Amino acid sequence: MVKNTIYQKLANKLNEILGVDKFTPKNTSIFAKLLDESLTQTYLDELEKVAHTKGENTTFSKNTVLYNPFEGESKITLGDNCDIRGELIITNYGGDISIGNDTYFGAGSQIISGHKVTIGTNGFIGYYVLIADSNHHETDPYYRERSFTKSMARDKNSMTSAEIFYQTKDNKATPHDVMTKVVVDEVKIGNHVWINPFATILKGVTIGDGAIIAAHAVVTKDVPAYSMVAGNPAKVVQTGVGFDRGTLESDRKTTNEKFSKAYPVPEGVSIVEESIQGVICYWFTPTEIKNERLILYLHGGAYVQGSLKSHQGLVADIAILTGSEILFVEYSLAPEHPYPTAVNELIKVYSWLISDEANNKKVNADNVIMMGDSAGGGLVLATQITLLNESTEQKLPALNILLSPWVDLTFSSDSWKRLIASDKVLTENGKALKEAAAMYRGVYETTHPGVSPVYADLTGLPPTLIQIGTHDSLLDDSITLADKAASAGVEVALEVYPNQPHVWHLTHKILSEDVDKGIDQKYINQAAKKSKEALDNLAAFIKHQYHE
Repeated sequence: MVKNTIYQKLANKLNEILGVDKFTPKNTSIFAKLLDESLTQTYLDELEKVAHTKGENTTFSKNTVLYNPFEGESKITLGDNCDIRGELIITNYGGDISIGNDTYFGAGSQIISGHKVTIGTNGFIGYYVLIADSNHHETDPYYRERSFTKSMARDKNSMTSAEIFYQTKDNKATPHDVMTKVVVDEVKIGNHVWINPFATILKGVTIGDGAIIAAHAVVTKDVPAYSMVAGNPAKVVQTGVGFDRGTLESDRKTTNEKFSKAYPVPEGVSIVEESIQGVICYWFTPTEIKNERLILYLHGGAYVQGSLKSHQGLVADIAILTGSEILFVEYSLAPEHPYPTAVNELIKVYSWLISDEANNKKVNADNVIMMGDSAGGGLVLATQITLLNESTEQKLPALNILLSPWVDLTFSSDSWKRLIASDKVLTENGKALKEAAAMYRGVYETTHPGVSPVYADLTGLPPTLIQIGTHDSLLDDSITLADKAASAGVEVALEVYPNQPHVWHLTHKILSEDVDKGIDQKYINQAAKKSKEALDNLAAFIKHQYHE
């Protein structure tokens, strides 16, 4: 009824203006619909111009708003296959918005950028979500009031809000002054993030991959990857979300059982559990202890797997071979415990070991050797880099031994690109390893020194042995690490083993299960032989460093 009345009035007005009597409520409704569609299409065409970089198959709705006052400057970048229904606003004093592929941005939601907002791929942002990277006003109440009063005159004097803002300090303000008053800080949202309706994301926040933001949450602090936050201010209410927990637990169990069966504990060594500073550890004691050295061993498993069961055979062999006691640390795994949890646990264990608190188990730092394979090798370095950066008086261990260390989580090396498709250990083109990297790094960048130690300042590290195989996709990372360490004054020995896969010291034990996948027995026999050679070499490296 209301629409009919409107269309009747519109028909009467058109007849009056045109001097005809052809318009009726019916044909006027058709005309209005066509006009609406035409205006909508014109509006969508204009949006295309505002989004200076727009991927394929990205769509807008008639409620979409893209505002960029900087004509000719690319401030809004949209990936492929995005559905943008809300408002993307660049403020008059700057800003930058970037949204990755396959992301939904709901109606009524706003991104207001005065600095930089980056959203990853495959994200979902529900309706009426606010994401802001700046205060958009001064924190000083006097100047804030002056700014607001001046801004009311914007339409009258045709000044931009930025120009008005510059004049708020008794006509003495400069753009630089203004930017120091308006606090801005980048907002970074990872991949596969789900933000529920009416949530607010404030400046300076980093949200890790796979995180979930509950409805009405006000996010003021970083959100770890694969966690859920809720409340005002938002707090973590659940970790390890956004992935198939059942599958991960199953994979962990399978890995432990597979290696435990393939590499049993040899005779001649005892294993005793002890909780040290709240961290579960295991003492490996050979029947014949030949020295006072202690090896602190950190297992691999991409930070999401690995345990005593998967590594006990290898660690026991090293204890017998070196004649040294080994403390195996069962650190917390991601995604339940992302970086820096494991590093902090290792610092607690190491600090205890070299302190009087350890009583009769105290070890002089000069007699401690840190050893780790794969992710464990990365943890060896991350732990020591953290200790160095904290500027403590605590001495570092005497030696590092890294077996196929994982020290770069960016997957950017030439060897990764060249070898991953044929890697016999890091299979599926590295898919699982990439997922593990996202789970482990949490809210930190992949280039953070504690996450990827190859990007750290390595000055001050103890003498280090690195063993790597030419069939390992991480080959170049070890070469780069050795070069950087040497340049930083670290004594480095890099041993490259021809035709060996990732952590062949351990993985050669399970390669026999993959004979039907194209791995022949000759390759397995060679890996077993090279494993013995590598273990003998690390024992020789230790003796050489201790002048034995």
